Amino acid sequence: MKKKLLIIAEMACSHDGKKRTAMMIAKKASEIGADVIQLQIWKLQNLVSPLNPNYKRISKVELSKYEWIDIVKYIRKKLKNIMIYICAYEHQSLEFILSLKPDGLKINSSDLNNPLMLEKISKLNIPINLSVGSSTTKEINYAVKFFKNKKKNKTNVWVSIISNPYQSYKSK
Repeated sequence: MKKKLLIIAEMACSHDGKKRTAMMIAKKASEIGADVIQLQIWKLQNLVSPLNPNYKRISKVELSKYEWIDIVKYIRKKLKNIMIYICAYEHQSLEFILSLKPDGLKINSSDLNNPLMLEKISKLNIPINLSVGSSTTKEINYAVKFFKNKKKNKTNVWVSIISNPYQSYKSK
């Protein structure tokens, strides 16, 4: 069986907290033929302590729920040839993320052993991408086994192995 290569354009925070820039990135991803634009949606207060020295810097790239709604509406209406995957960084934003009806989800490597997040996502019938950067084999195996045991439907679960140039230790 021949499998199609899926090209994912990951936006991450390259929008610099600007809705217009996010829309432009999605448009360019669509124009160059990406199959998927992958967004990262999170709520700063659920992700980083205000005492963190990077809190103020990170707050500048956070987009509001209303901005994300506008961005997703734009992509759905104007860029019909591209799917939307969303990286969920923390479980409290998951309900909002699901309200946007993404075509797929990415689980951040920090949540590979988070049973609350995995449990919620395992009930969905959409493709799931397990990001494994800086993860140990034990963490990766935990998530893969979790989904194998929970997934009764035909949802695709795949593992994304991307090298982390800043990783200062070897994953086991």
